[in-house]
Amino acid sequence: MKKIGLTGGFGSGKTTVTAIFRKCKVPVIDADEIARQVVKANSVTARRLRRAFGATFFDSRGALKRDKLATYVFENKSRLKKLNALTHPAILREINCQLKKYRKKKVPFVVIDAALLYEVGMEKEMDEVIVVWAPQTTRLERLARYRHTPKREAQRRIDQQWPLRKKRIWADYVIDNSEGRAATRRQTLKLIRNLC
Repeated sequence: MKKIGLTGGFGSGKTTVTAIFRKCKVPVIDADEIARQVVKANSVTARRLRRAFGATFFDSRGALKRDKLATYVFENKSRLKKLNALTHPAILREINCQLKKYRKKKVPFVVIDAALLYEVGMEKEMDEVIVVWAPQTTRLERLARYRHTPKREAQRRIDQQWPLRKKRIWADYVIDNSEGRAATRRQTLKLIRNLC
């Protein structure tokens, strides 16, 4: 079974590409979905985050205020590093658990959707890597329009990730998501055919 890493940058359109893979019945392991699961109220990871960052980032039921914590950690690289150190071991354990299940099902390949694939060194575990690319101006426009992320906040998050031009160089495949959904779909379907 091949492990295919899927990454991009904040606002590059990775979610759009993931949706196309899922529609084509390609198994996808979503690291962000797993990240939400591992910090559920009263989980071991949530308790560690509360100790590290304080109760102000949790509501009265013990649920993590993800947006508030994200804004706080993206202001400072050492805070982001601390967050990643606390969450990534649990995320990686769950990814490996899901990979075992797919291996038993004998699927030809699995896509691991991970925004920070290169930043945390996960690309070394992949057989191939896909990078979803879009120009920074397009990314900032999308983030403002669809996620209502203020430009300054979006730029701060983009700056905390590896530059997309660097990810592109290291990628086995690049999906250019700057020409609209139809073009992105065509590229993704072609890639799926190549991977099968």
